[in-house]
Amino acid sequence: MALRSDRAPSGVLMSRQQARRARQEPRGPIALTEASPGTPLAERTVKSARRVLEVLELFAERRGPLTVGEVAAALAYPQSSASVLLQSLVALGYLVHDRGQRTFLPTLRVAFLGDWLEGKEVATDAIARLMRRLHGATGETIILGQRQGVHVLYIRILEAANPVRFVLHRGMRRPIHQAATGVALLAGLPDREILAILRRCNAEARDPAQRVKAAVLMAGIAQCRRDGYAMSEGSVTPGAGVIAMALPGLEPVPATALGIGAPVERLKPHADAIAARLRAEIARWQVEG
Repeated sequence: MALRSDRAPSGVLMSRQQARRARQEPRGPIALTEASPGTPLAERTVKSARRVLEVLELFAERRGPLTVGEVAAALAYPQSSASVLLQSLVALGYLVHDRGQRTFLPTLRVAFLGDWLEGKEVATDAIARLMRRLHGATGETIILGQRQGVHVLYIRILEAANPVRFVLHRGMRRPIHQAATGVALLAGLPDREILAILRRCNAEARDPAQRVKAAVLMAGIAQCRRDGYAMSEGSVTPGAGVIAMALPGLEPVPATALGIGAPVERLKPHADAIAARLRAEIARWQVEG
């Protein structure tokens, strides 16, 4: 069956009909309390929803990182409420937290919220074009993932056109050391930092089977550094694989990677050709911006 939230453990391989039914399944009602027509707008809205939008609009206005104190002062929130709200947006992948500077900054997931508006130019337009080109060329699932602590968060997905395909949903998280997009990001870090991340991942793994030996991970890192791409074969979802590369030059946005996902039986025989196409399209994206 299809996954319906980022709390589920993995993606699935399914037919197009199954994926369509999964998207149409109800996800539960949201109850709102009605107010009289004369009630001020601020009192007729859900406070938590209003505050999320106010925070995002504040970042759009300031165009830079903000501290909890700066957000609280600008929006007249209690500092404790501002802190909880910002940390919630970090957990959901909409903000990134710089612990050293104690600042917050929106991620690409925020920018992609409006990418469906036809004919509108958005900051992510070049990445969206890159993903569409890969989707058209391969017919497979295209994944954009960004680092979120010891996880990789999928912030945009283009589903495959093939009848049987690798189905994922925006907002899913994967352990960074198991997903190909995560390994592609880890490969750019010093070995000492990679091993520290692995120790934390293994310590947090509830299922002992999810723990990975350092030698196994570092072999995958060495392969990625040598070949220029990371490849997974059923490490997260049985029967599914991903070929991934990091997207350079997006600072201060969190480290981001692009992947092509498909059943392993379709992906593996053409791995070199798929990786070459991914590399060429990323190079084109860097030139065209």
